[in-house]
Amino acid sequence: MSKNTFSPGLKSELDHSVTFHHKSIPVLVSAHLLRRRDLGQIDLAKLCRDQQGWWLEVAEVKSSIVGAHSSLKGQKVRIFRAASFLGAILSARVKVTDIVG
Repeated sequence: MSKNTFSPGLKSELDHSVTFHHKSIPVLVSAHLLRRRDLGQIDLAKLCRDQQGWWLEVAEVKSSIVGAHSSLKGQKVRIFRAASFLGAILSARVKVTDIVG
């Protein structure tokens, strides 16, 4: 399957993945694992290290600023819970961000 046949949402995630994961450790998380625990799916995740230790950044990719603001409250809660769950497993601080565009 060529990159041109991906859905617009997946293509956006792939495009943002290049810069998001630059100089970090990409983290791949099973959607099935998260769903079994009633946690939100994660678009992008990476591990980084600074003077204070490891931190995990989880990013949600939204196609527009309207999409970022209109996310359902329950969806945001599940994503924050997923990030906290992964941070606990990895013994890392957690940051959740939105990537728009």
